Amino acid sequence: TADTPLLPSLLVTLPKVSNVSEVHAFVETIRHARSLFPSGPPAFRLELMVETPSALLDETGCCPLPSFIDALGEQGFALHLGAYDLTSELGVPAPAQALGHPYCAQARFAMQCAAAGRIHVVDGATTLLPLRQPGGGDSDGMEGVRRGWALHGANIRGALENGIYQGWDLHPAQLGVRYVAVYTYFLEAREAMAARLRRFIDNAAKASRVGAAFDDAATGLALLGFFRRGFLCRAFDAEDLAVAGLTPESVVRSLSELCASAAAVGRDAEGAQQ
Repeated sequence: TADTPLLPSLLVTLPKVSNVSEVHAFVETIRHARSLFPSGPPAFRLELMVETPSALLDETGCCPLPSFIDALGEQGFALHLGAYDLTSELGVPAPAQALGHPYCAQARFAMQCAAAGRIHVVDGATTLLPLRQPGGGDSDGMEGVRRGWALHGANIRGALENGIYQGWDLHPAQLGVRYVAVYTYFLEAREAMAARLRRFIDNAAKASRVGAAFDDAATGLALLGFFRRGFLCRAFDAEDLAVAGLTPESVVRSLSELCASAAAVGRDAEGAQQ
């Protein structure tokens, strides 16, 4: 209608995608829908639910996910794992359907390889909700709540360990667990990772000052990414970054910039001593 307010942004998700023609049709439909906003179109971002076997392996034996991402274009935002539809279509019986199933692990791997930093990968949902279950053997019915919290926390932790930083929460009682699981993950490892990052930058800076190669960049990127992710989700503050020799400004810089800066500081210190 004419009085529809302008939306700042809108995420639209296509479920059960199975081939690239569906993605192209999805993009065209959304492009057409933008013209229906009289006050101007909101910023659309597009997501896909990966929950069919054909989204992971087509009839030629290839993974079609990269072509899906290409079809989304600049509006592509995320791939979501639809764990329960996927395992159901693969014949997994209901008692065995879970985020920790090996089929889900394989799907995550394929999604992350396809995304390769271009768009986000989002884990599936924990369907065992943390709700009271009177008559379940405990007087207050809280055993069901504790089981739901424990499973959701374990699923979140597992996703983080696999490099997946987003997931689904189906119930308000799951939100607190997500904060606890995410923040605990980062805070528990803060000191050890800070020491490793300081050593890495120091060694890289020393190598740079003498013109030697120091090419273990993958380790440095992972360490820097740990602190960047922790800071962006607010698990870390400026004091936490300082433990690793970082600041809110430097944590978003590239690894090469950090190492170059440390090398320059080292050269200045050596010059002052001479």
